[in-house]
Amino acid sequence: MRKLFVVSILLLLSLWTFSQNKIDIGFRLGATYYIGDYNESIPFASPNFAGGGIVKYSFNDYYSARIGVNAGYYAGSHNSSVGYLPAEGGAFSSMIIDGSAAFEVNFLPYDPLAFKEKRVTPFITIGVGASYGSGQFKPVVPMSLGFKYRPSYRWTIGAEWLLTKTFSDNMDGYTNLSDQKKTIIHNNDWYSVAGLFITFRLLNNRIVCPVYQ
Repeated sequence: MRKLFVVSILLLLSLWTFSQNKIDIGFRLGATYYIGDYNESIPFASPNFAGGGIVKYSFNDYYSARIGVNAGYYAGSHNSSVGYLPAEGGAFSSMIIDGSAAFEVNFLPYDPLAFKEKRVTPFITIGVGASYGSGQFKPVVPMSLGFKYRPSYRWTIGAEWLLTKTFSDNMDGYTNLSDQKKTIIHNNDWYSVAGLFITFRLLNNRIVCPVYQ
């Protein structure tokens, strides 16, 4: 049993070493806002800041899988001049930590290891994850639209607008009394981070032939 464990660990390490030239690591920073009962449609109302990390595995020039974590503050308050809410709750401010796995699609071929081409592309992502805030875990569906550019070998910088669908109507601490008959699919709480990111492509000791770049 011990030998099998050792062999499994060595195999995982070998696979990690072999595939390092397909893995990017990085971080992102942006401004936050939420969409819910206190803010139905205005982007960046009551903005705050969020930051996080990214690990991405590229299958080819067009498709990647990635995991990410984010932590940020979200706030909002009800403006009675905009509309009436029964049992108005006032205002809220909450920190949310989330983690997700997502699939990324490039619109143009992109490769941080290429010498001259494949340097820029817009992209979209969609995934699944979970968030923690106000003492509760919630399932979430993150989706994003972004743009990335390779300024130099192995480095990528870009901008991304990440919009996350929650499956709860009390992110702001307020449950709309008029929506009691709505299902979990039709509630209106979302949160968003829009900002910048930077990633670095890991490399192993193998030399990648320019013909394949």
